[in-house]
Amino acid sequence: MVEKTEKNRPNIEYFRQWVQSAPDLPGVYLMRDARGHVIYVGKANSLKSRLKDYFYLRDTRQSIPYLLEKLSSVDTIVTADEREALLLEAQLIKENSPRYNVKLKDDRSYIMVKIDIGASWPRVETVREKKTDGAIYLGPYAYGHELRSLLDTVHKTVPLRTCSDSVMRNRVRPCLEYQMNRCCGPCCGLVTEEEYSEHLESALAILRGDAAEVELIFRGKMEEASKELRYEEAALYRDRLRALQRVGQDTRRYSGMSEEDVDAVGIYYDGEKATATILSIRNGKLAGGKSFSALGESLSREEVLRGFLLQYIVAGNDFAGTVILPYPPEDIEDIVAMAFRNSEQKIRLVYPRQGEKLRLLRLALINARQNHFLESGKDKAVVKAGEDLKRLLAMSSVPRTIDCIDISHISGTATVGAVVSFRDGLPNKRRYRTYQFASDGKVDDFACIHETVFRHLRRLADDAGEPDLLVIDGGPGQLSEALKARHEAGLTYPPIISLAKKRSRDTGRKVQSMYTGISVKPERIYMEGIAEPLELGAGSAALTLLESLRDESHRFAIFSHRKLRRKNMFSSVLDQIPGIGKERRKAMLKSFGSVEAIRQATPELLRDKAGIPLRLGELIVKTLNSPTESDVTQTPTNNRNKKLIRET
Repeated sequence: MVEKTEKNRPNIEYFRQWVQSAPDLPGVYLMRDARGHVIYVGKANSLKSRLKDYFYLRDTRQSIPYLLEKLSSVDTIVTADEREALLLEAQLIKENSPRYNVKLKDDRSYIMVKIDIGASWPRVETVREKKTDGAIYLGPYAYGHELRSLLDTVHKTVPLRTCSDSVMRNRVRPCLEYQMNRCCGPCCGLVTEEEYSEHLESALAILRGDAAEVELIFRGKMEEASKELRYEEAALYRDRLRALQRVGQDTRRYSGMSEEDVDAVGIYYDGEKATATILSIRNGKLAGGKSFSALGESLSREEVLRGFLLQYIVAGNDFAGTVILPYPPEDIEDIVAMAFRNSEQKIRLVYPRQGEKLRLLRLALINARQNHFLESGKDKAVVKAGEDLKRLLAMSSVPRTIDCIDISHISGTATVGAVVSFRDGLPNKRRYRTYQFASDGKVDDFACIHETVFRHLRRLADDAGEPDLLVIDGGPGQLSEALKARHEAGLTYPPIISLAKKRSRDTGRKVQSMYTGISVKPERIYMEGIAEPLELGAGSAALTLLESLRDESHRFAIFSHRKLRRKNMFSSVLDQIPGIGKERRKAMLKSFGSVEAIRQATPELLRDKAGIPLRLGELIVKTLNSPTESDVTQTPTNNRNKKLIRET
């Protein structure tokens, strides 16, 4: 019986080998549990160095041991620098709400710059939320001090107003900002709308990182004023030029593309296996990345890219309005036409050779390359686990398809047998199956294991799809029933083992967890024809694979059990009465409110209020008031020789 999933203890040696292939670059890492849920998001200037702190236990925070106990996999996204990683980290924390990240109650965003071009005298404002109000938004900016420095430069070089609308409406004379040449005085009509628009364009150019153009304008005005002996005005433009030269150009990230959504596609191909990574830019910031791997031996790079784009579009994925590609794939016209049919907006394909889009493409290529090596490391770990299992179980070949069976119920009710399947170390959900048991409240795990194995193997034998190995969650008793079921099915294949922990009353040794320091019971494997079980150590790759398989069977069994329990809770005794369908049941419950109220009604009242025929109403009243009413919802005693399982 499964009531609660066990913690997934990862193999620390596996992660220590895996981290050697991690990128030594800035970026974001996402830690996931066995269900694939993100449990922690972090950023680092060096992903390899930061992840080593986790897996070599150099991070001494109290939450780390418990985080590592649940850790199953790690994803990485490489960014241009740590500032970009900081913005992406905040975005991913908002989207995933990881358990081990700090969650801010006010959920504030990073600062952005807003310019309401629809106003009569627009000003530069700072906001934390982007709205669809027609205004121009630039940013976000990771560090407030950098934004303040940038805005200070704008105010020193471009005389735009800084006061609020209410203050401006009540002004009768220029303020101190005007006297300091930091405002052109629109409140008092000291500037025309055309001149103010020129100042606004200069401010936008500076905020977007195009300060070089503004410098040329200011330099020309400075020289012109100097030639005409207007030295004070020339000195003013000189100071503005110095301020522009001091401002750091690295404060701009994606503000230059704030009005454009972009997908950048990077492809890495080693001649046998290709990895594609898509970086998504939304609302002017890096919103995340996805990676895909595929086999494609002896293909050209154009064929690899073409195949990826076709499969991505056929799968129903939508691209952004602009898609950045490293080179034109074959039959590009057909691909674009297909994309048009699957997308409401037009898609523009770009092959950049310079500028911001080229930088995004290079970043996507870096991510594709790093994800390729990380996936190769995972493949090596899966191969090692398969070789270990082959040697450990004395099998003739490496087990590639492994099924695992688990049972879930509460006191014998809503019993479900769940079967999960792994192919080459990864879940193959097409082979997942559930079997429902008609139960009388008696707990009989052995009978459930017997029937689940029997029906599952017989179905697979008909489909010629037997697994290479069948794993049972349990001890020698469960293994014995599984072997009997295989014999009754007339099969001698596949090999069957059971995986169990030592019971609390056992006096055998315990293994200390390398993460929390808590003593845990070692895993044991029971095999056919061997009296003593095998004990697997914490450093075994085979153990990691078997634990992942067993934990997935726990998850799927509990999910299926809860689903069945919810269904049973909403089912009614009325469903068991002949002649009562969905519509009549709904009509009676709507009219009377409950089964108890229907029990107290007369056939005539059922006819008048719910439209039930008189003879059917008599049957309903008789059935509900019968002393054997409970028999309607009960099933005869649980007997393994009867068909107690219904495949769903």
